[in-house]
Amino acid sequence: MTPAGGGDRFCCRNQFNRFAPSTAWGPCIDGRSYKSARGDIFACPHFLYNPPYPSGPGEARWIFPGVRADKPHMKCAAHSSGPLGSDPPAAPFFGGHLVSKIHPLAIIDPAAEIGRDVRIGPFCVIEAGVRIGDECQFESHVVVKAGTELGPRNHVFEGTVLGGVPQHARHGSDCGRLVIGAGNTIREHVTMHRGMHADSVTVVGDNNLIMVGVHFAHDCRIGNNAIFTNNAGLAGHVEVQDRAYVSGQVGVHQYCRIGRLAMVGGQAHVVKDIPPFVTVDGATTLVVGLNLVGLRRAGFSSEEIQQLKEAYRVIYRSGLSWKEILVQLKRDFQTGPAAEFHEFFMGGKRGFTPERRFPVGRPTLKLREAAEDEGPDFQALAG
Repeated sequence: MTPAGGGDRFCCRNQFNRFAPSTAWGPCIDGRSYKSARGDIFACPHFLYNPPYPSGPGEARWIFPGVRADKPHMKCAAHSSGPLGSDPPAAPFFGGHLVSKIHPLAIIDPAAEIGRDVRIGPFCVIEAGVRIGDECQFESHVVVKAGTELGPRNHVFEGTVLGGVPQHARHGSDCGRLVIGAGNTIREHVTMHRGMHADSVTVVGDNNLIMVGVHFAHDCRIGNNAIFTNNAGLAGHVEVQDRAYVSGQVGVHQYCRIGRLAMVGGQAHVVKDIPPFVTVDGATTLVVGLNLVGLRRAGFSSEEIQQLKEAYRVIYRSGLSWKEILVQLKRDFQTGPAAEFHEFFMGGKRGFTPERRFPVGRPTLKLREAAEDEGPDFQALAG
């Protein structure tokens, strides 16, 4: 790699780093580090020592693409390099020029691009072609596969695998990418797969909370500020819009969509699109009304909620045909949040989740009053 501003060129070959052409390297002295002709000890990837240069403020030495030895711990920037003792140029992808803390037991491919102030814990594996934004934090045993890009301030917990190949019998060797936005919390043992084909992308937006064991299959598209509870699973090509809430152990069929601010109850089996703003019961996977709690938390006014209620009655309780429902939604709700219903219903491939309503004339179970159990007839039967 040639520095943007000229000067020494630094590279990594197999298990040692060297300066070229300014420094001549001697033999490996302990299996991890090398001594230069000037007697300065530098390290192989992921092992750093402070060189005893008496050169004052400029004593930091760039010894590996993006790595310098001015602190007891490793620091890294996204493949920056520069003359001996100089500050590195701006990183080509994420900008900035320092400073990441990488545990010595992490394995980072030299072709990975790491932003500044990234923290990578022990036993993490970062493959070639990965791009990691500033201020990301990886706990131990995180695997980030080739073709994965993360924006800034993502926090990834133990055992997570990002960018795996699709779980599909006919996936090719040339898969797509996984692109993750900013500020996401990705808890333990989450799996996210790349797009199925070379030109396809699995997209995760910003500020999502993704809890333990969640799975996003190939070509999913996740919005912003959504919440996925433990062990929820999305099949391929699923779309989840902003601020949706997917509860624990929910399974979502491929090509389904979950609308904005929808709430999906635990263990639901989602096989049709779920409209925005509604609540789906986990036991029946049927709509049971608007997500009023979520709407209030999102700052919806009472007027906007009333408009959504009116549109909800048109959709589920008017008795109109589907074509008539679409016509009325388009005519009566051209502005405000209720206008999203018509736009949502014009797309989709799986149909739409119906409302849970008991059929007319269904018998009900009459509960006995406690006083009835104290009467003489009850006592005679019991005796």
